[in-house]
Amino acid sequence: MNPPVWVLDTNVIVSGLLNPAGAPGRLLLAVRDGHIRAGWTPSILSEYASALRRPKFKFPQPFVANFISSFAEAWEIKTTPRLRVTLPDRSDEIFLAAALGTNDRILVTGNIKHFPPESRMDVTVLAPAEAIKRLP
Repeated sequence: MNPPVWVLDTNVIVSGLLNPAGAPGRLLLAVRDGHIRAGWTPSILSEYASALRRPKFKFPQPFVANFISSFAEAWEIKTTPRLRVTLPDRSDEIFLAAALGTNDRILVTGNIKHFPPESRMDVTVLAPAEAIKRLP
């Protein structure tokens, strides 16, 4: 059986790289170890790269390039449905649409309030600490 595909918001990626001992870092380890797959779209990878290149994080550019290239092509979410909702932060819509394009429909974010319950459609939105409890 294949590991589940979860969509990770950019804040989870950045937090996980900055603090590997925290819940987001443990999720990244779960991806590395094959317990879950981090589903992505080209827009999501672009968002990750943009955030990781911000000078305030001080990630070396080769590290960012290697990290982005580590996302397996097999994890790309090819079909994302058109959303029937508008989120408070429109930039978060790519993550919700991607999660809808997976069988597992799990989105992990540090910004739960950006995904009001009425806008989630059929997606389970989890904080990183909640997601850790659900790891297979």
